[in-house]
Amino acid sequence: MRGAAATSTCCSIRVRRPFPSPMRHPAALPARWRRSWTCWWSIRTPPLKSSRPFCAPCNWFRSTMSSEFALLLDASRRRYEAAAELLAASLVRYRPFDPVRAYTPEELEPYDALCDRYMRAVEMAIRCLRTVERARLAVNSESYRDLLSNAAKWSLIEDVEQWFRMRDLRNRIVHDYLPEKLAEIYVLIVREYAPELLRLREKLRQLPS
Repeated sequence: MRGAAATSTCCSIRVRRPFPSPMRHPAALPARWRRSWTCWWSIRTPPLKSSRPFCAPCNWFRSTMSSEFALLLDASRRRYEAAAELLAASLVRYRPFDPVRAYTPEELEPYDALCDRYMRAVEMAIRCLRTVERARLAVNSESYRDLLSNAAKWSLIEDVEQWFRMRDLRNRIVHDYLPEKLAEIYVLIVREYAPELLRLREKLRQLPS
């Protein structure tokens, strides 16, 4: 039946996808179908229950999908590195914030830049971790905690709860305007969270392209 869901086993990779009848090999499907196929096991790893070699079309399918994921991962990693570089530049310019002192708008610019760059770095880090997860598992986690758990499993991050606090701080920055609260935020960014973001940058650089 055209459009009905079907399950096929080829080279020990079990895939499930609605596709027209008669069933066709992935290499014979249109590009829009090939891109949306979902493997029950990662396409980047060999079959778990069989030592049979992949047939030529399946090797082509695996190499094509791996190349697409590699390009996405490289682009996401470069965007995150750019955000992390800006954050590192703000750390160099940082001077302790005095909540009692009356700062001029020009003097507050480095602190505003620090917060903006921190928020962008956190956002780019989360996106990059999702790209890494999709490249390794072919799917994304349904929750933020599952994403962080996978990242910790791959030694990209160390403390899952810290990344929850980092995301919460990103949300706090938008609402806190009192000097005392801002001073606390700056200290958290400079002493705890920015170094963690820069460590992630180094670990992402070690990933294979």
